[in-house]
This record gives sequence, structure tokens and C-alpha cells, in this order.
Amino acid sequence: MVEAAIVLPLLIFFLLGVFDLGFYLYAYVSIGDAARVAALDTAASSLTAANSALACADVRSDLQSLINSSSFSSTCATGPLTVSAHLVNGPDGAAATLVAVQYSLPLLQFPWLPNTFNATGFAEMRVRGQ
Repeated sequence: MVEAAIVLPLLIFFLLGVFDLGFYLYAYVSIGDAARVAALDTAASSLTAANSALACADVRSDLQSLINSSSFSSTCATGPLTVSAHLVNGPDGAAATLVAVQYSLPLLQFPWLPNTFNATGFAEMRVRGQ
């Protein structure tokens, strides 16, 4: 019984950490996928390559499964989700779209840990027809 009283709090703390790490990894992978989806959509033409509103709509629809997705703003200009799309020159000199997605993930509250982790995803895709 004494051993259980000593080990049980440590085991619970470890399991909470694994659970929280799972949320973070899922969000990190989802953000990368959402950035690629938005880059694919904005790369349709040079007119849409810098359309952050289009990228925002794609990212918001792709990230509906994340916690606190109901708090995403419709413009994606403020936290917890920010999305931007830019027309850039790709590595080959052709026009490309660059989509950046940043998501602030709330974590379990421990006094010695930060309250949030920021996950960022980027995707660059050549504009089609260029």
C-alpha cells in the first residue's frame, strides 16, 4: 500500500504528460496538413496566391477537429489561429504561394510549464499555369 501511495501520483503525472503530448503532436501534424491544403487552393492562379482569406477558410475547415476550434476568428488574424498567404518567388524563380499557419495550443496547467505551445506550419507551392 505504501508503494502505491508513492508511485501512483508519479504515474498519474506521467500519463497526463503523455496525453498532453498527444494533443500537441496531433495539432502539429494537422497544421502542416492544413497549410498544404491552403497552399494547393491558393496556387490556382497568381490572383489567388496572396489571398489570405481563402487560405484562412481552407485552414479553418481543415482544423475543425482541434480543441478550441470554435474560438478561431473568421479572419485568422488573431490567436489562437493565424494564417497568412504570400506571393513569392519559388526556388526555380517561378511565382509561388507561401502559406504560414500558427496555432497556440492550450496545455494542462502546471506551475513550472508554459500555458501554451505554439505550432507553426508552412507550405510553398508553385502557382499553376506559370
